[in-house]
Amino acid sequence: MILRSNIFKVTALALASAGLVACGGDVDSTALAAGPTVVSASPATKSEATAVLRATATSAAPATFAAGVSEFGTTASTTLAISSSDGTATAPGGGTVTGPAFTVASGGQTASGVLTFGSCIFTVSASTFASSHPLALGKQVTVNVCRASLATNGLTADGNAKAVDTTLTLGTATSAATKVQAQVTPGGVVALLGSGGSIVQVGTVTTVTPTGTGGGG
Repeated sequence: MILRSNIFKVTALALASAGLVACGGDVDSTALAAGPTVVSASPATKSEATAVLRATATSAAPATFAAGVSEFGTTASTTLAISSSDGTATAPGGGTVTGPAFTVASGGQTASGVLTFGSCIFTVSASTFASSHPLALGKQVTVNVCRASLATNGLTADGNAKAVDTTLTLGTATSAATKVQAQVTPGGVVALLGSGGSIVQVGTVTTVTPTGTGGGG
């Protein structure tokens, strides 16, 4: 009887220990992005900025700034669309500039032209705004804070495509979030996935690996 009792106690302890390990050690070790990915427009980041802007502010789903953009001289809802193709425009001081074509719309008026970088420079080549307006024909608007923010914080860094909320900031105005297809690799490389299967690296982010803290079961 004593032998059987001891065997039972040992078996019970072993099962209890196994249960504790199962409850406390079942932690996903896949790395996660530790923060957002911010792409600031500049001559040095032209290709990255162009890719993000084109993905975030498409002709079909333009970026929307609910209270306007002060540098554009707008105070009502304002939309910005960046074309998938480049265009040319004549700068106010003469000379031709080349870059992604853009369209801004607000209050029933539109302006279009070419976007270049340093931070973001909008050169207007066609417009229905009044001649005194910042977006009038032949005007050039420089926006010194011009960046895109991808909400990669907490995203699994496994290289698979995911829909990521992305916003644009022009000056002090930030657009409503739109979804873009992006991936984060285990090494922290952030890339956009184009409709044709293209992959464009736009930045990097620090990744962290979760560790077990017990509990669960």
